[in-house]
Amino acid sequence: MTDTKALVNLEQWESAWQEGRTGWDLGDATPALLSVLQTHEAALFSPSKSEWSVLVPGCGRGYDLAAFAAKKGVSAVGLEISPTGVAEAEKELHQVRNLPRETVQVLLADFFEFSPSAPFDIIYDHTFLCALVPTLRSAWANRMSALVNKGGHLVCLMFPLRDADEKGPPYALSVEVYDELLSPNFKQIFIRDVQESEKLKLGGGEQKMSIWERIMATDAQFNETISTAAPTQLVVADFTATWCGPCKAIKPLYAELAAKYKHVTFVTVDIDQLKETAAKNSIQSVPTFHFYKGGELVANMKGADPRQLQTLVEQHQGPKDESAAGPSVGPHGDLAQFIDTRQIECLNQSDDHTVGSIFGKDAKQYLESDVDEQIILVIPFNQVVKLHSLQISGPKDKAPKSIKTYINRATTLAFEEGDSIEPIEVIDLATVYTAEGDLVSATVPLRFVKYQSVNSITLFVGQNLGGQETTVINKLALFGSPVEVTKNLAELKKDDHQH
Repeated sequence: MTDTKALVNLEQWESAWQEGRTGWDLGDATPALLSVLQTHEAALFSPSKSEWSVLVPGCGRGYDLAAFAAKKGVSAVGLEISPTGVAEAEKELHQVRNLPRETVQVLLADFFEFSPSAPFDIIYDHTFLCALVPTLRSAWANRMSALVNKGGHLVCLMFPLRDADEKGPPYALSVEVYDELLSPNFKQIFIRDVQESEKLKLGGGEQKMSIWERIMATDAQFNETISTAAPTQLVVADFTATWCGPCKAIKPLYAELAAKYKHVTFVTVDIDQLKETAAKNSIQSVPTFHFYKGGELVANMKGADPRQLQTLVEQHQGPKDESAAGPSVGPHGDLAQFIDTRQIECLNQSDDHTVGSIFGKDAKQYLESDVDEQIILVIPFNQVVKLHSLQISGPKDKAPKSIKTYINRATTLAFEEGDSIEPIEVIDLATVYTAEGDLVSATVPLRFVKYQSVNSITLFVGQNLGGQETTVINKLALFGSPVEVTKNLAELKKDDHQH
């Protein structure tokens, strides 16, 4: 296994930032990227979705992040290994451009150790691979395949394309190197020369823009996807081929269903690439759709009949929320110990049933609103955290119907602002609650990419389930992990990391 920390040097990049040796800095977004975002918008941002997550490793001052964040529905995350680089990006994005942290943020993180709770829809690389010593390239490709959603895209400014030499960074690359690194897990769907007016003015050689689609690359991956799904988890497999007209015709609907039924796993299998899987599943024509639960085939469909496909997905979809399969939230823990209970605010709480009770273990205690059904709850943390999900319970007729979330607000949200200020997300609890005696409860996954650096979260409850005069919350739990900053700058300089 490659020791990534031994092959990259934080001190090198930190010194470059501090001394202003930032030849990669264009002062704005990469011109070739801006062009591709226009010409290939439909390919990158599927019309069947309304939200997309984007990662830019080695993001510099964040100009490319700003370009992605300009599209409505995009949440963009940048990575930098240099503390000075992070500070410069924060200044550019949030002070100069005044972009909200809910839309774009930069993390001090090691790309090779960065472990988000969910992969990204799009990753953009333009001065990152070329900055890594060649012995790290296989590790780069492995991380890219892990961090891009299946069906998602890796956008590369292939640079600098020149004959191999000892110079670098930027280190020489070639189209063949990209193909060798990415072809096991990605399919190239676009490539073009970078125009002279778009070129980066360093590194020499030629430059190309390319887009790579993440695919189900091996028979082992397919088998693992089917065998590790929970007993109630539906997995839909689309057996397809690039030369098949009906396959192309039904692809937009398949993507639309994947966006709608988020609790269902949708995979695409190219029969010309996964021949063993196609043979094992007796695929004789395409498209063919297989429906699996608990590792067993429960239904199948041949042909491109939209109505039949929708009917089968709806019929076999299984539980719509995580609570139906139990309260597990994976590796994410209860953040109760990180909540600053002394600073919690609750607007419109009754004097007899206050907010402090919903975080305790006493089942008889609860929070109740006062003069009407609205509640605004501000929960601060004693250190920065990443939020993954929340768990909530209340009476069948008085539990919150929905919740709007806001993070890191400088001032307390007012009730009249709950209808005018756009939230991070609106959680429709009414559709995911399950009954437990006189109570209902739900464990709700949050859009994790939007909660990567949270100092406080504000929850706004506008209505309850039964239209009662007051709203009641029996218990509330937040799950996630602290953003641990365990090394100061002096200590970090002793270690080797990457740009």
